[in-house]
This record gives sequence, structure tokens and C-alpha cells, in this order.
Amino acid sequence: MTTKTPDSVIPPAPTALKTLWDECQKRLARHAQEMAETVTKLIALGQGLVAECEKLKHGQVGDWLEANFGGGSERSAYNYMSLGNLAKIATVAKIVDGVVKEGIPLKYLYG
Repeated sequence: MTTKTPDSVIPPAPTALKTLWDECQKRLARHAQEMAETVTKLIALGQGLVAECEKLKHGQVGDWLEANFGGGSERSAYNYMSLGNLAKIATVAKIVDGVVKEGIPLKYLYG
């Protein structure tokens, strides 16, 4: 740790480095906003899938997913539904904060 003395002068950062810093900060802010929007949409998707699947008879979910989503991963659909169910016990805002601010990977939310 260095001790500051009245005579010490802290040199300014090079302009290019400052510009790069500012650009990275802006990109990180945009990324956080995009992640928040994506998580919110994934929750809505999961809730919608849960609601629709509840209308189906046992054993029809796979066929329904195939017919409506053209071969999308059934595992992914169940993951989204798990995320939608998570929103029943945690607020969407808390889930979004966990992903965006705390850096919780999405896979841990709906694994």
C-alpha cells in the first residue's frame, strides 16, 4: 500500500484507455438490461407452457411440443416451465436480480 504525500501526483490515464473503460461500462449496462429482459421473457414463456400443459392429458406434452414448436427440445421446455414455477415462490424482480446483479447462471435457476 502506498502512502500519498502532498507532493505525489497521480498521472491521468491515457485517453484510449479511458475511452475503452467508458465503452465497456456502457456495454455491460446494455448487457444487464438485455439479460433482464430475456429472463423476464423466459419466465413468461415458462408460465405459459405450464398453463397450456396443464390442459393436456398425461403423455401428450411431448407430442404437443413437437406439433407446436417444431422439434424444440423437450428438456428446454421443461426447464422453462421450472423457471416459470420458480416465479410462483420468488418475484420476477428477485430472479432477474439474481441473474443480472449476482451473476447466477440461468442453468442454476431451471436446472
